[in-house]
Amino acid sequence: MSTKVSVKKSFPWGKALGAAVAVALLAAIVWAVVYFTPLCSLNSVEVEGNSRVSKDQIVDAVNVEHGTPLAQINVLEAGERVAAVPWVKSVTVSRDWPSSLVVDVEEYSVVAFRNRDGATELYGVEGYPFAVDTPPEGTIEITGDAARNPEVAKDAVNVVSSLSDNARGLISSIEARGPNEFALHLKDERLVVWGAAEDNKNKALAFDTVVQREGREFNISNPRLVTSR
Repeated sequence: MSTKVSVKKSFPWGKALGAAVAVALLAAIVWAVVYFTPLCSLNSVEVEGNSRVSKDQIVDAVNVEHGTPLAQINVLEAGERVAAVPWVKSVTVSRDWPSSLVVDVEEYSVVAFRNRDGATELYGVEGYPFAVDTPPEGTIEITGDAARNPEVAKDAVNVVSSLSDNARGLISSIEARGPNEFALHLKDERLVVWGAAEDNKNKALAFDTVVQREGREFNISNPRLVTSR
């Protein structure tokens, strides 16, 4: 006589469901503590990458009261406010738990400046003015009535940007004589006629060559046929 026993494999669905509910409940409690209580509230704002803009300026632009729960802070809106500060090119705002915000900024690099209607406009490599401020020492000035045209001013910046740091150090100003006519005035009173803001890479190489020669005026508008006098 034999006895057959049939056993069905069972799954602890009830236990699994209970564990999932417990985890969800715990997560909800933790989130409520973080979001609504002062345990994870703003205590400090750390600023990185700033040089021209003071920490106080950036903290003021963040404009979030200390004691605000960190989870309630809209870091995107805070970043947009900081991005509106002159000199700030880009910014990232992030939470540093449990009680800090970190503001990482990238500032513009000044390529040139232009005096317009009593104000000194600073230009970055992008070719447009980003701030009205005192230019850093050694910054090249954009002159000439033609530079009132934003596109001409941008072309002037492109010319300056094509030059090496050493070459820029020799120049006091770039004159926009017309939409397609630029000239570089050197600190030693020599003149280099650049011509149009095109073929700038080769003209920059020609500039490096001619400034080592004797002469008071050079024309590199055609970098393959340089003239001097």
